Order: sequence, then C-alpha cells, then structure tokens
Amino acid sequence: MVEPFLKSNLGVDVVLGMEISSYKGIATGFVAATGCLVEKNKAIALRKAFENEEMPDIGIGDRKSDFPFMRLCKVWNL
Repeated sequence: MVEPFLKSNLGVDVVLGMEISSYKGIATGFVAATGCLVEKNKAIALRKAFENEEMPDIGIGDRKSDFPFMRLCKVWNL
C-alpha cells in the first residue's frame, strides 16, 4: 500500500514489509499469505533482497526486535 507512494514521492528503490490482504479492493487488516516480517525474519528478507548489492543506507525500527535488520544498514534509528 505504501510502496507506490514511497517510490513516486521519495525516490525509494526498494520497499520491504508485510503486505495487507484485501477483499474486493478494501484492506482487511490481515497480513497477506506472503508472510510476517518480524524479528529475525526482517534481517533475512533484507539479506535476500540485497544479496548481490550493497546494503541499504537507512533502517528505521520501533522496537528492540528490529536491531538485527537495522544493524545491516549504514544508518539506523529506533
């Protein structure tokens, strides 16, 4: 839901996160079947997305469980 906004307005190249399911074009609030990116799964997804590239410049989190993925970024903020 936020990917088009981030790419068009902020010039972001890659957006990783949980997808929200929708039904008939309306968000349900449920996490899509693609999986839940929490704790170590965030770091795993980041490594996979950037496996042959330099890690991202910025990592933003809101809890201690975000440290594993934020430590992979050049600059991070909690």
